[in-house]
Amino acid sequence: RRAVFFLPKDVTIFTASQVDVKKAVAEMMLYGLAVSTVKNYLHALIRFLAFVGNNDASSVKISFQADTRPNVDWLTPEQAKALLNAPMSPAQAVIVILGLCMGLRRIEILRLKMSDVDTLRGFVTISKGRAGSKLRRIPFHPRFNAALGDWLKIRHSMICCNRTAPEELLIWARSGRCYPYSDAKGTGLDGQLKKVAATVNLNFSFQTLRRTYCRSKAMQTF
Repeated sequence: RRAVFFLPKDVTIFTASQVDVKKAVAEMMLYGLAVSTVKNYLHALIRFLAFVGNNDASSVKISFQADTRPNVDWLTPEQAKALLNAPMSPAQAVIVILGLCMGLRRIEILRLKMSDVDTLRGFVTISKGRAGSKLRRIPFHPRFNAALGDWLKIRHSMICCNRTAPEELLIWARSGRCYPYSDAKGTGLDGQLKKVAATVNLNFSFQTLRRTYCRSKAMQTF
């Protein structure tokens, strides 16, 4: 129903043409919908048109440009460099480098275990998560070794003081005792990122870091 809503008001699902479908897509974009959402709506609309026998409209082919909405953001090379050089705690440095320089998602950082970090061969292993996802091995970024070493010293100290460590997680917090950040909400990691963002006067999220990583890798910037 949502997809049909965007069709021109003077046509029906039986009379809609390929031009009408393209107009519907243009209307969706004007609403500020994400490209991925528009593609899903278009797929549903095409299937529905085919179901009612409108084979002409259902055979439409549409190419999409890159998503340029303001909230689909990334850091400029200058901002990325400023962020990497900002004052951070060892844990914050590890979190930022994993997201910005190595492309890990927030949930992947939350679930990262010591056994996933191969300091001898210099890569991080990301286990399979969502259905269809593949095992990934990501090489250390040049900045990661130093940040990791600083964090592991603090991590070892926390274990000695608390005499316990939550499972084998690489990153966790301290508040009188050791406990892992929740991988259901991820707000603990978000809080750490906000503290770093405040020091460089930037507004960004883990998605911003990952988009910047993908963009910089493609453009071979920083």
